Amino acid sequence: MTTSIVPNKTGCAVRRLTTLVTTLAVAAVALPVWTSAQAVEFNMTLLPAKPVEFESVTARIEVSDFCFVDPRTIEIAQPQTRPGVIRIAVEPDYSCVNLNRRWHFDVSIGSLPAGTYLVELVYSGVDMAAVPLTVEHNPARSSGKSFPLLDYTDSWWNENESGWGLFIVQHPSNQAFAGWFVYDADGKPIWFTMVPAEWTDSNSFTGPIYRTTGPYFGGTFDPAKVTRTIVGQGTLGFRDRNTGTFTYTVDGVTATKTISRLPF
Repeated sequence: MTTSIVPNKTGCAVRRLTTLVTTLAVAAVALPVWTSAQAVEFNMTLLPAKPVEFESVTARIEVSDFCFVDPRTIEIAQPQTRPGVIRIAVEPDYSCVNLNRRWHFDVSIGSLPAGTYLVELVYSGVDMAAVPLTVEHNPARSSGKSFPLLDYTDSWWNENESGWGLFIVQHPSNQAFAGWFVYDADGKPIWFTMVPAEWTDSNSFTGPIYRTTGPYFGGTFDPAKVTRTIVGQGTLGFRDRNTGTFTYTVDGVTATKTISRLPF
């Protein structure tokens, strides 16, 4: 087994690992056996390129051969003796039969406080890549605006009122989007959106509620038939990362509902 650094156009650290691979026919299936020379290349990119604190960071890892990675073996660790270092370790898939197929996979590193880090990729005990990461302070700190300290992006519901719910999406811009699927006075399904919603403090955001109509999904899309009408106001407040309340006024009807993350 030999290793060598391979330059990359994007500037990300890449290393080529030469290992031994041949095939062995077993029960009419070609199984890889590590016995003849074949090179594997890794390329790691961190997304987003310029994250801010509390924004989720993902490592996108590209590999020249699908069989050289077994996603079930991925482990992420922060060595206590090396502050600021995040190590992603992965092993090959020895049972793989789909050789010579390029592949990529995404690994969630999570949200980090502002600071500088080094993300390392380790393959079968060999250091393959090291990419620096800088997490900036949230710009809302200097603007005086409120921003969330947790990511509430998820599907939400009331477990005692199955059939309606919300989906919430946060964005690094500190704005949020909520979609609300529910039923009208005649029991017919209807959906609303709450956008743009802004944070009033770190645990709640508020915004106008819109009713949107448009053309039939099975026909030709006609943008002229899309209408957006403000029908009320809504506020989502969170007691903790898993529970909260949804207070709304729509078409003159005001109510407050308890909500929680939808379990899967």
